[in-house]
Amino acid sequence: MEFFFNSATIDHMIGVLYSIKQAKGMVNADFINDPSQSESEGLDEDTRMSMHYDSWLRWTSTRNALHALVDVSEWKLEGLRQYTPYFLGRGISSLPDDVLSYVFEVGYNEHDYNTTYQSWDRYGHLLDSRRFSIAVSSVSHRFRKVALDSPRMWCRLDNRMNADLLALFISRSRDARLHLHATTTARNLPMKEFLELAMTERSRWTTFSVWGSSSPGELSTLRQYLDLKLPRLTKLVYAIDYPSKPENMGNLNHFQDWDIPQLCHLGVKNGFLDVATTWIGLTACEMTLTVAWWDTCVTLQALESLLSLQTLSLKFGEFKTSKFVSEIAIQPILLPNLKNASLTFTECDARDFICKLMRGLHLTGLMELTVSMQFCGPREEEFEFHWLLPRRNQYPSLQNYVLQSIGCGNLNLASFAHRLPSLTHFSFEGHVHGVSQFSGLESIKSFQWHFVRFQNLCRLTEQDIAHFSEVLMGSPNFQRLEIINCENISEIFAKKLKSRMGKKLIAVSKDYRMLY
Repeated sequence: MEFFFNSATIDHMIGVLYSIKQAKGMVNADFINDPSQSESEGLDEDTRMSMHYDSWLRWTSTRNALHALVDVSEWKLEGLRQYTPYFLGRGISSLPDDVLSYVFEVGYNEHDYNTTYQSWDRYGHLLDSRRFSIAVSSVSHRFRKVALDSPRMWCRLDNRMNADLLALFISRSRDARLHLHATTTARNLPMKEFLELAMTERSRWTTFSVWGSSSPGELSTLRQYLDLKLPRLTKLVYAIDYPSKPENMGNLNHFQDWDIPQLCHLGVKNGFLDVATTWIGLTACEMTLTVAWWDTCVTLQALESLLSLQTLSLKFGEFKTSKFVSEIAIQPILLPNLKNASLTFTECDARDFICKLMRGLHLTGLMELTVSMQFCGPREEEFEFHWLLPRRNQYPSLQNYVLQSIGCGNLNLASFAHRLPSLTHFSFEGHVHGVSQFSGLESIKSFQWHFVRFQNLCRLTEQDIAHFSEVLMGSPNFQRLEIINCENISEIFAKKLKSRMGKKLIAVSKDYRMLY
């Protein structure tokens, strides 16, 4: 980024700054060091015009130079933001110890690499809470004191730590609840040594997760701990990639003899969820199925036994068809108490798998539903998203529906409104081939939608929005329409729409700059 200022402009800027200095920092029109009206009196008209024109040229050049300096400053600041640690930000050192401790704990939680999978920040750095704790406690004497007095900054333990570091974290966590994460790959401690060190504090375990590849040697260690009492454990995650044999899915049996009275959240990947008293109290369950060649979908049959289940997350990978799913389309799975569901499909067949699964899940008490379809085919351009609702009023209690798609398809909002009469919140995120022009939508008497969001829709047109906004504004229940990063929606159109909708419209451009 380069600019050139001529010497006359630089001299004028220096003169302006000197005038401000002489005025002790006060800035107003009086510091302008140009010929005043009294100085130009007595001069002929041409001379006066020439003096004012020269002044106009100087100030125009100075203004342009100042704009250039602002651009350079913004560019420099953006670079500094990326490389300046947050704890060097202005004012943080002046915070009281208790507030500083809270800030550290928030940062520590944001650096959690999750209890199931690793994740990275936008710069490609692994989110690692261990490194965060060590880094913050090494900044200064005060930061170290506050960090050591914040036990929740040391409560995540994993077998990528060596034995000394693990013991250090256990000691510094004091009485805080512990989150254990064991992996069968890329570890510094074998499962046996890790559990032996952590077992001394088992009364503080609140999360225990195991993930990696199917490793009989490592996983057999779990069988050595029978009748294990974990009074504070609330979440258990067992995520094993691609088990080589169907019988390996039974490894959840390792935990069925454990005494876990407060367990309410289970996460499982490619594992059988057998009917057992251990799981009776579950209120939340996450299931990930990625082995299609021997139909792991049979694991879904145990869901009906979870009578207390309120939140369910199902993730499917590369399923083209499933005999079990085809059967539940006829004999459905009933989950009447479920309130919140999230269904994610990656490279699955939209018609032969996804639609049949949706038909086979009877969720009469469901209030919130998220459906995410990523590269699901075949012939995605012909897929109609309302096929996900095979019958009218399939979810009689549903209020919030979020539909996400990476791929193409046709969205008919009139069908959604007709088949989901109780719906109040609707959000569509991703790519869409076309949107119906809402024929028949006006005739729906019980149109209850309060909130609608369209996000990242590259083919959504201004005509689509014009039609839909008319319908929304005619409903007494409507509260807000959000249009986020939809590239065909111009600022001119958004301005015109804002004049009609007022505070009921929020429009955000592609670069996430607020428009209206």
